[in-house]
Amino acid sequence: MSHQYSMLSIMNTALVSRGWDEITSENDGTAEFRVMMRNWPSIVEAELEGGKYEFSKAQASLVTRIEGRFGKRDGFLIPNDALTVRHLWLAGSGARNFVDWVADGEAVYVDSPSGCHIEYLTVPDPSIWSANFSRGVQHRLEAVLIRALEGEAREAQEAEMMAEIAFQTARTLASQQRAARPLLRKSAFAMARFDSGSY
Repeated sequence: MSHQYSMLSIMNTALVSRGWDEITSENDGTAEFRVMMRNWPSIVEAELEGGKYEFSKAQASLVTRIEGRFGKRDGFLIPNDALTVRHLWLAGSGARNFVDWVADGEAVYVDSPSGCHIEYLTVPDPSIWSANFSRGVQHRLEAVLIRALEGEAREAQEAEMMAEIAFQTARTLASQQRAARPLLRKSAFAMARFDSGSY
């Protein structure tokens, strides 16, 4: 059975679990919404960076060149939604053809005037999150609410433990999904990446 998550639905699940009223719309001005909204980016991004979730991966071909830095001749702007660049490769390079590159928050830098390809981490819409990932975010929001508005340290710690259990389950399932994939992908994009080696 498929479930559709949204930021508001996850926040409301956290609120209802504590016996508070649901939020009817974003930016409703309540203290509860303000507390959760302040913490939402760090909760979600921190877990995405460490979890290697399939739904957070994206790929792009970079061609918008800027001046090189960090000892590299060429720089290429990365997408605005990229949190972290995980892999970089050049057209025609295989999995074992390692490319020396550096990244900052704006671009990747590499000796390749014709551009490059990257795999990067993004923050996907909650509608495609896994159930366990969504549950982990919910429990972490509960912990934030408990600390900020109830002052119950023990209950906040219990919510954090429930969040970690949910995230650990989500990480384990994500790892199993990665292991179950075929070694060679068949898309044209992947063939350009893996044409002389295996993943």
